[in-house]
Parts: sequence; structure tokens; C-alpha cells
Amino acid sequence: MTESDVIKNAKRCLELLAKGIDPLTGEPVPENDVVRKPALIKYLNFTADLLEKNFSEIQNPERFFVSEERKAQFQAVNDMITISNISKVINAGVSFDENGFIPTQGISEWLENKGLLEKKEIPNGSYRRMATEQAADFGITNLYNSNHNFKSVMFNRQAQQWIYDSIDEISEFCTQNEQKFSRIKIYP
Repeated sequence: MTESDVIKNAKRCLELLAKGIDPLTGEPVPENDVVRKPALIKYLNFTADLLEKNFSEIQNPERFFVSEERKAQFQAVNDMITISNISKVINAGVSFDENGFIPTQGISEWLENKGLLEKKEIPNGSYRRMATEQAADFGITNLYNSNHNFKSVMFNRQAQQWIYDSIDEISEFCTQNEQKFSRIKIYP
């Protein structure tokens, strides 16, 4: 039996006792039993809530992280690629609702926080993130189409590798700003 199984079972037992039910038999406990006392019921419910909190922390100790095994698989490529492509490499094999998913928006906001991307208004009135002048030193540049209209931000091999090497810092940034990066919360 795993630790999480023990916690789930202990929580269930406490909740049943607080309701006046014997967790082993499923039968009501006698009216004069100690578990029917209001003070004890309060403590049983309090302890069950603590177990729930502990269980959630065991299941989701950190919302955004990348294991050493995954980090070892990151490979910068010689081509210029977008932040979406970098995010795909980082999140390969991890679904959106699992711990360890690093949102593209999180990487972008981290880069913006570093002063390498900035939001600029584009002709249609919306905003796009664009590389700053400082970003060129990191291998991050803006790509324009033949009409000189902004197309996307591109990352060379050096920039890709720098992001991959900074994944722990990016993970911490995402964890500290998790309210910006909504995710589906899974409960067993």
C-alpha cells in the first residue's frame, strides 16, 4: 500500500467516525460512544482536512517542474524556431493537466520579465510580443515578411539552449505566478 493510499484510507476512516459510523463495519456506533462527542467530532473533521491538504501536496508537490530525465532530452537545433517549438520540446510527452507542463505563455512572460520580449501594439490594434534590442545578444530576433510586417519572434540555437539551460528558473517563475497559468486540477 502506497503512502497516498494510507492517507486516503485514514481520511475516510476519520470522516466516517466523525459521522458516527464504524469504518470497519459500516454500522452506526452506539449513541454513548466517545466518537459521538461534539469536541471529538470537531477534531476528527479537522484532522481529516489536514490529511486532505497533505494528500494534495503529495499528489501535486510542484505544479511546474522538469525532471532531470526530461532536461537531458532537450536538443537545440541549428534552425531558427519559434517559442511554440521550444515549448513543444520542453513539454514532449507531458499532458496539459499533469505536473511538469510548462506553458508557452510562462516562457514568454519569463522572457518579458528578463527584458528580452516586450508587448507592442500591431496595426490591427492587438498586441504581440516582440524581441527587444537586447534580445539580439541572446540570439532572439524578430522575423518580418516581405512586406516588412512583423511575423514572429525567432530563436537561434544559442537562444534555444539558453532557455533549456534556464528551465529551473522558468519553472520557478511559473510556480510563483501560477494564477496566470490556469490548469486543470486533477484529484484522485
